[in-house]
Amino acid sequence: MKKLDSRVNDLSNIFIDFVIKNYSKIFLITVTLFALLIRIYFVPWISGDYSNDLQHWFKVFTDNGTSGFKYIFDIANYPSLYLIIMALTSYLPEFSIESYQNLSTIFYVKLPSIIIDFVTAFFVYKFVYEYTKKKYISYIAYTIFLFLPTVIFNGALWAQIDAIYTSFIIISLFYLYKDKYLKSFLFYGVSFAFKTQAILIFPLFILLYFNKRFSFKYFLLIPFPHIIASFIAFLFGANFLQALKVSGGQRVMSLSNSAPSLPYLFFGTQSTNIIKLEQFYKFMFLAFFISITILACAVFLYIILNSKNKMTLDRYILWALVISFSMPFILPSMHERFFYMAEVISLIFAFMRPKYSYIAILINLCSLSTYMSYLIGVPILGLKNISIIMFVIFCLIMRVLYIESRQNKSSASSE
Repeated sequence: MKKLDSRVNDLSNIFIDFVIKNYSKIFLITVTLFALLIRIYFVPWISGDYSNDLQHWFKVFTDNGTSGFKYIFDIANYPSLYLIIMALTSYLPEFSIESYQNLSTIFYVKLPSIIIDFVTAFFVYKFVYEYTKKKYISYIAYTIFLFLPTVIFNGALWAQIDAIYTSFIIISLFYLYKDKYLKSFLFYGVSFAFKTQAILIFPLFILLYFNKRFSFKYFLLIPFPHIIASFIAFLFGANFLQALKVSGGQRVMSLSNSAPSLPYLFFGTQSTNIIKLEQFYKFMFLAFFISITILACAVFLYIILNSKNKMTLDRYILWALVISFSMPFILPSMHERFFYMAEVISLIFAFMRPKYSYIAILINLCSLSTYMSYLIGVPILGLKNISIIMFVIFCLIMRVLYIESRQNKSSASSE
């Protein structure tokens, strides 16, 4: 009996030592599995984008294999790189359950966005650890990102790909800060190859070009991933020029496509109907907001050129937040989903500068409200009210930028 008690105690001690020694790994595995289970739970939910478009694109490949590239660009408006992934997943085995007959189709359509969430979470962890050098804080950032409602809803529920192109932007920004320009611009090119909305962060690359003074040749790498993906689609039967022209963009039909933005704040519900206006006035309204965006970028460039201090990681992320929020807020014809990048970057910034964490909270709450309005028809605040809050957030971000710029000048003058 004593021997048995001794063995039990030994096993118990071994188990406790194992848990203590590997607690971080156990925590991350548990968080990751739980986050994955939540996403799988939402997979059967059918969005309008899935029922109207994505399932039909997928069927082209299930019926024709890679030969589907001969026909896919007649109905699809997403670029070649995304469609190549869709074509590959169409070869995976079909499965269904009694309640969901075509479960495999919707699962494979959403699978890339689900997987990429964990890649983004890893780089959120890397950014936060790079700044804090504290693993437990970085683990918390990893966890919070994976459980942000809009992050879960965007891919697992809505079947959108904002998570995919944003993930490659986050990776690109990480390597850009590390001065690994080849990797940075290639990853940015991959992001651009998934969707042209990656251009929303492009002004940051311009600003850092003047700040870091790296070679302009790296900008020439940006189109290569899209060109290569279009050529692969061509090898499987697509028209090369047709594939090259499809970039995941959209026609400018309105000043705001349900985005809580400056155009919507000015024009309200009328911003969704400028297609009915005379062509001249439609052009003038669009040109007005594009001009404001260019002016804002010019002001940002002036600020960064006159900054004397080194671009520290927290200031670098602040600039990324400034651009990722300002562009979809000021530009016309934006969707509510285009703030996804700002949601991620604001979270990273909150862990670097906790006193500004209210910005991340407000951005994510506003985005969640717009998601709920679109996905389940529950307007929590109303788009006009959210646009007002987003304007307040814009002012708060500008205030933080001003404070940081003044601190730069003060520290430079004291030296």
